[in-house]
Parts: sequence; C-alpha cells; structure tokens
Amino acid sequence: MQSGILPPADRQLLLFQRWLSERLPAIDDAGHRRLLGLFATWHVQRRLNTLADRGPLTSNQIQQARNEVHLAIAFLGHLGESGRALADCTQADVDAWYAGGYTPRRLTHAFLRLAMRSKHMPKVTVPHRSTSKPAPLAQHQRLTLLRQTVNRDDILLRDRVAAALVLLHAQPLTRIARLTIDDVLQEDGEVLVRLGDPPSPVPEPFAGLLLTHLDQRPNTLTAANPDVGGSFLVAGPDSP
Repeated sequence: MQSGILPPADRQLLLFQRWLSERLPAIDDAGHRRLLGLFATWHVQRRLNTLADRGPLTSNQIQQARNEVHLAIAFLGHLGESGRALADCTQADVDAWYAGGYTPRRLTHAFLRLAMRSKHMPKVTVPHRSTSKPAPLAQHQRLTLLRQTVNRDDILLRDRVAAALVLLHAQPLTRIARLTIDDVLQEDGEVLVRLGDPPSPVPEPFAGLLLTHLDQRPNTLTAANPDVGGSFLVAGPDSP
C-alpha cells in the first residue's frame, strides 16, 4: 500500500471484516445467518466504508459496529427463548427487549427496521427516547412538586408517597419499587426509610403521608399473592 501497488485499506475495517467472517458462520440458524449477513453488509459495513472514506476508523467505531451485530444476534436469541420466530414477533416482544436496558439496546434499532423493510418480521413500533442526561430540577420546581404531594388529594396516596421519596431523597422508581414495609422504621418518634446505611429520616408532613399509606395497605398475604405481602407500594383502598 505504501508503494502504491495495493489500494489503500483501513486496518480497522479489515479487522472488522475478518471478525465478521468468523462470527456469522457460527450462527446455526440458516435464516438468521442470511438476515444478519444482509444487515452487516448493507447497514454496518456500508456505514464503516463511508466513515473510512473520510479518515481512519477508530476502535470505538469498530466496537459500535460489533455491538450492533452482537445485539441483533441477542435479539433473535431473546425471541427464541420465548419460543417465537422473527416472523411471529409482537410489539410485546420488542417492548420486553428494550425494557431490559434501553441505552445499550438502542443499537438494535437499525436491525429491527431492516427486518421490517425486508418483511422478515411484522411492523412494530421501535421505542425511542433521549439518552442524554436531563437538566437538574430547579429548586422552585422541586418545592412546587413537594407541595402537590401534600395537598393534591385527587392523586393516589401511593403515588404521592413515591413522588415524595423521589423529590426528597433522589431515589429512582426502580429502587422505590423494591422497598418493603420492613424498610420503614420508627425510632424515638422519628420516621426513617432504609435507602442505605444509615436509614434516612423522613420529615413531616411526608412522614405522616408515608405512615398513612402503610396503614391503608390491604392484607395481601394470601395464597394468590404470596410474593407481594411485604411490598411497600402495594395499592391501598384509594386505588382504582
């Protein structure tokens, strides 16, 4: 190449092509192998070729290309675990896939669109949401929302308690959903919630809301609900 005998070639692109030539034959399902080869050729490699024309490819660009292929293979495996073929894929299958981790799995978007265009799978909605970090909530906005958790009786008490924990303790809803009634403590006239070590105090009037919610929880320790008896956010009688 330096002498002009061979045309210039991007080393990273050559490494990706070699990796792909080894990865695709390892896929047992012939239909999946053909579709993944189509995806790798007309989407992944075509994008890499365009980028290589502008300058040397980076290791990050090659890693993203590999991840796209890996995730396409993983999605097909996800369907297989449900006993479903790609041609039978439903919206619920796609939603369950992205619910397992939207940020990394957003690289599946292109594969799903190609599969739909080539009529290998039914039309579904590919979810999209911004993965950029939102601006922090301003203090006056936080105080306004906290006032609503106290005064808005038209909002379910369960939801108001969850909102208070988000606004006061910056807890994600996934963490709050894992709380149990044993994580709420009363010591020396103070209400605490076990979000870590040590437990965090809950100020009034939110402590009162929390205790009221716990008092209104129905008895869920039944044979039909053996796993939710200690769940913190089980709906109370004010739920629809």
